[in-house]
Amino acid sequence: MAQKGSETTVQEEWVEANKQLFSAKVDLPDVLCMEEEEQAEAAPQYGRLWKEEVDEHEKEAILEPFNFTFYYIEDMWK
Repeated sequence: MAQKGSETTVQEEWVEANKQLFSAKVDLPDVLCMEEEEQAEAAPQYGRLWKEEVDEHEKEAILEPFNFTFYYIEDMWK
């Protein structure tokens, strides 16, 4: 995962390269701004989604730091 203060991430490059497709701002996932220790805690939780059954509420909580935020909902489907 990217570390706080690191060079441009793949995610940032993707948003920048595709910004002409978006009608509004796109925020990067919060995990990219987390300290290394927080990232190390979030990553195994994300991995659990493919190994274990988790309820919908827990799934949403695990995915939250990995989500992009689109300010114009239609941009999510471009």
